[in-house]
Amino acid sequence: MSVSKKAYGLAKKVQTGVPYRVFNGHAFRPFKVTFEVTYRCNLKCDMCYLVHEGREKEGKELTVDEIKNVISQFTRKIPVTFTGGEPLIKEGIMDVLRYASKRNACSILTNGIMLNEERSKEIVDMGVSSITISVDGPKDVHNKIRGPRSFEGAVEGIKRIQEYKKKLGKNGPKVHLNTVILPSNIESLHEIVDLAAELSIDNCSFQILDPSLDRSGLNLHNELGKYMKPTIHLVDKIDPKKIERFLNNVDKIIKNKKVNMKFVPPFNRNDLIDYYSGRVSLNKYTCKLPWSSMIISPFGDVYPCFNYKIGNVREDTISNLWNNFYYKKFRSLLKKNKIFPGCIGCCNMIYR
Repeated sequence: MSVSKKAYGLAKKVQTGVPYRVFNGHAFRPFKVTFEVTYRCNLKCDMCYLVHEGREKEGKELTVDEIKNVISQFTRKIPVTFTGGEPLIKEGIMDVLRYASKRNACSILTNGIMLNEERSKEIVDMGVSSITISVDGPKDVHNKIRGPRSFEGAVEGIKRIQEYKKKLGKNGPKVHLNTVILPSNIESLHEIVDLAAELSIDNCSFQILDPSLDRSGLNLHNELGKYMKPTIHLVDKIDPKKIERFLNNVDKIIKNKKVNMKFVPPFNRNDLIDYYSGRVSLNKYTCKLPWSSMIISPFGDVYPCFNYKIGNVREDTISNLWNNFYYKKFRSLLKKNKIFPGCIGCCNMIYR
């Protein structure tokens, strides 16, 4: 691990840990922000919560200037992530990325299809820190989940980014692959590690399927009781033998190929098997994310992780929103409970 990563990790631990232990819901300044710049997308993936929630909502998306204004309210250098929907669909997104990259550690989450020559070159040239591309299996599996030629589009996009990094003599952006573990891809998931090695991927992550429909800026509300209902029963089961086989295959491949791999959240083998068998022990986990991070919807709504409305950037400043009544109430209840039953499946779950 680099010195800068260690320093960032230590700073984040202090930034989050101190107010978590000392204050009742109050937090130091935000250490990370995620912008959902649009809920529009060029794909319709089977497991996408936006597909199930209904991604269309009446409302005016934040303009380029509005997004820039909000970014300017955050501390320089902190991570700023852009996601969607498909963020590259957003009109003016390259202008936003250019602005954000000059002052912050800028990341993009994308399906990769819109990474044409021009965008790829510009993303590399402007100094974007990282780009995460969703790939859910080998070509036939991925295309069945995400749509025809979506695999080819993603791989071509990755190759363009890597090509321009070499041409321009740049180390970034770091390129990550993210794969959701599904019943439909479990038997071919190990092939992702081979693909990651072939494409010189910096990090390969396998993410559990989140069954919740309460983790976007759609249908915001202020009913905290809703998150006390467990959602583990909604997870599609996977035969433990298939998961064991996947894990064993990955272990063998990693021994022979230089690939950095992780699970999101960082489950161990037994807990991953239990999760897809419908068993989760809540007393193992906690979450401190709301003490360091916020999410901003395409319409300017601020929420912590669940669709619990904190306020709107068109109506108030980030400074005021960050420690307002609703944010502190949410943090206080989360601290009291350690984790909510509805948190099960979230990628930010951590061991106590």
